[in-house]
Amino acid sequence: MQWSPKRFLLEDLPTGQAIFQDLSERWPSQEDRQTSELKTYFDSFDWRVFRSGGSLWVNQVQDVVTLHWDPGDRSLALRLRLDCPLGFVRQLPDGEIRDRLEPLIEMRRLLALVDVESSLRTLRILDSRQKTVVRVVLEQCKAKAREEPETAELPVTLCVLPVRGFAKQLDRLLDVLANDFGLSPAGPESESAAIFEQVGLHPGDYGSKIEFKLQPDDRTDSALKCVFQKLLTAIRINETGLRLDIDSEFLHDFRVAVRRTRSGLSQFKGVFPSTTIDRFKKDFSWLGQITGPTRDLDVYRLKYPEYRACLPAPIRADLDPLLDQLNRHFQVEHRDLVQLLDTDRYQKLLADWQDFLTRPSTDGSSKPNASLPILEVASHRIWRSYKRVLGKGLSIGSDTPANALHRLRIESKKLRYLLEIFRSLYDPKIASLIKELKKLQDNLGDFNDLEIQQQALSRLARSMLLEGASQSETVMAMGRLIEQLEERQSLERAKFHTRFDRFARKRNRKLFRELFDRREIAPK
Repeated sequence: MQWSPKRFLLEDLPTGQAIFQDLSERWPSQEDRQTSELKTYFDSFDWRVFRSGGSLWVNQVQDVVTLHWDPGDRSLALRLRLDCPLGFVRQLPDGEIRDRLEPLIEMRRLLALVDVESSLRTLRILDSRQKTVVRVVLEQCKAKAREEPETAELPVTLCVLPVRGFAKQLDRLLDVLANDFGLSPAGPESESAAIFEQVGLHPGDYGSKIEFKLQPDDRTDSALKCVFQKLLTAIRINETGLRLDIDSEFLHDFRVAVRRTRSGLSQFKGVFPSTTIDRFKKDFSWLGQITGPTRDLDVYRLKYPEYRACLPAPIRADLDPLLDQLNRHFQVEHRDLVQLLDTDRYQKLLADWQDFLTRPSTDGSSKPNASLPILEVASHRIWRSYKRVLGKGLSIGSDTPANALHRLRIESKKLRYLLEIFRSLYDPKIASLIKELKKLQDNLGDFNDLEIQQQALSRLARSMLLEGASQSETVMAMGRLIEQLEERQSLERAKFHTRFDRFARKRNRKLFRELFDRREIAPK
């Protein structure tokens, strides 16, 4: 039997009071002292808790603060006494809640979204020995979103809390609520989701994976403007979190939207005026460059636990000055980045780009591909990009220099952007191609990242010595770390041909040709 609470939504408070009175007359009972509590619901900026179907909240009763995790799958909820404010999951003590939440939340910060103040009346139903067999809680609540001034009154609820070992008593009570009061338990939807909506929040309204809904016959210029507009929205949405350094994913998602914009501007010829394209390519390239150093340091800081763990236990502590150095450099780079985002160049870029995207497309455009159906133009670009990836990959041998894999990584990234942006135009079978490409891209990305990390750590070791920020033990530990990264890079290089052969196999080639080879109607 599942020992999960049963919630009932009531019309008003008098209804709940009448039920309490009726139950106290039917069975021996004891009403506890009325209490109040403050419940704060948390989620990541991209709604990872909500998307999982679960709920996460912090409950405060007097000075006792507990974290509650309800996975929403009928398994028992977990709770944990908190001694500090909730932020990153990695800051929680070791245990089951952390083990469950870390794979879900990863590097995102948990944000306080809604405060719920509750007034609680609890009636304990007793047996002949005065032992509690079931609890009934009448709850009045008001809620307020953290960023909103107004408070919302929530529906009065009756919650039945089972006591293990007294299933028959629970069933009798539920029968009374159903037959005498016409109550049915609330549905399986998340309680927190209902609260979010009642205070004006929209659960799931942002996700790192942007969905582009396009129609095959859409004009190419109009379709591309819709794509670019969504990417611009992602840039603007993530800018605040980037500036405040809430967590590393704001900058990551910001940069992905910038890269996709640059890629789209570069890959689609004959759609927009070349002077316009050249101007915005240059400015978005600048935006990618100024955000790069901060993102690099974000990555190194996120990887620090992994760096530490790959060293022998006796020398792991010797690496700790590296983290201090990374944090100091990050503060400087982040401050400089925010200052650049405050410049007229950045503000004018976004304003001019928005102005361009909102200008209506015209049938009289002189550009040859502007009025063509987006399906034709996108298919042509994807097919050419795929052939480029295939050709570069087939030319790589065991002795090919590393920069050839780097160039293939860039081409693979461009192809993946195209497949993801235009996937709504094609058969769902496109998902299998994206999955295969992602595995190849991960291999190429890891190979490249490991090389860059070795170079960056070598520079950091030299600068730390010059600045007097490290002892010889730290430099030696960093040397051992660089050796470990070099070995891992060699392993990734050894995996390449297996990954590429799987991507380039006959079945995938056939599917690429079936979906995208439209040479007879190739755009100019």
